[in-house]
Amino acid sequence: MEQNTYGFIGLGLIGGSLAKALKRTDPSCRILAYTRTRATLEEALKAQAVDAACSSVDDPQFATCSCIFLCAPVATNISALRVLKDIVSPDCILTDVGSVKAMVREQVKAVGLEHCYVGAHPMAGNELSGWESSDPTLYDGALWAITVDENTEYQRFRAVATMIVDHCSNRLIVLDDATHDRCAALISHMPHVISTAMINELVANPNRNIAAALAAGSWRDMTRVALTDPNRTRAMVEEDAANVEALLRNMANRLTLMANVLHGMTTQQGSP
Repeated sequence: MEQNTYGFIGLGLIGGSLAKALKRTDPSCRILAYTRTRATLEEALKAQAVDAACSSVDDPQFATCSCIFLCAPVATNISALRVLKDIVSPDCILTDVGSVKAMVREQVKAVGLEHCYVGAHPMAGNELSGWESSDPTLYDGALWAITVDENTEYQRFRAVATMIVDHCSNRLIVLDDATHDRCAALISHMPHVISTAMINELVANPNRNIAAALAAGSWRDMTRVALTDPNRTRAMVEEDAANVEALLRNMANRLTLMANVLHGMTTQQGSP
């Protein structure tokens, strides 16, 4: 098995940016990639972010990888696991970059690859999507969450940590899956829902054109993530549904409480 041979399933914003970042900081590494869109692979090869294109998830080239990154949507990654279980080297590390971890680990265990898996989530990104938006600087100064359980092998954990710290010059925090998913719901998944709700409220308002013309920094900052591909937002919210539901109910209670306070103020102001 070739040292520092990285396999990528998916080359979107996150996967593509990571491939570019690894090539920038570790030029000697070899990167293989598969993505459903052939044009994306051709662009990645042209940009020299990828050394070889794989024809499918079951391409024999993946057997040479020291680490495989699952960078597609979670549902696609789960399908890929069922194929990779018959291909990957026993020493290969499986990791991912998704924002939900418990669901992935369950599927990794279901196909018998738990000994290979180390969960990872780079806390980097924006509202854009696709290879064309990928940027090696996206990870500059990023914090990664590495998720482990009692079955995580130390040497594989250390290899992923080394990649993050030495090859990407990033920082890391180590968590269990449940803590990660609760925190990701709080600072990412729930805000996506609220941001989208704010946009929908604007669109439904008869004064929307005037309000949009008046909007400045605070509106832009609070609604930026509503520009995210809706399929991507829907996937992350559904995959972390229980945590997001609880947070939205808490938020709804807070907003209702504030509305009740304001109602009391307006009632008093209207009293003779």
